Amino acid sequence: MVLVIVVAALALLIGVAANRFLRPRLLSEDDDSGMAVKDLVGPLLTLTVLLLAFVLVTANGSYGKAEVASRGEARALDQLV
Repeated sequence: MVLVIVVAALALLIGVAANRFLRPRLLSEDDDSGMAVKDLVGPLLTLTVLLLAFVLVTANGSYGKAEVASRGEARALDQLV
């Protein structure tokens, strides 16, 4: 669980840093023809956040199942001893 929190915090810090340093360059109005990079940033950020959320939920569920299984195995081993 600690690893999940550390990874989420690290992803948040990287996202904030990228937003701080890359966003001003992406939002410059140099070229008005065609699709700009800034038009892709919003949907990509949304997809990234959704993907991270699904990964975190899946990892948490898997961790919970593994914990329950290990407790059951420990109880069985305790009863054998």
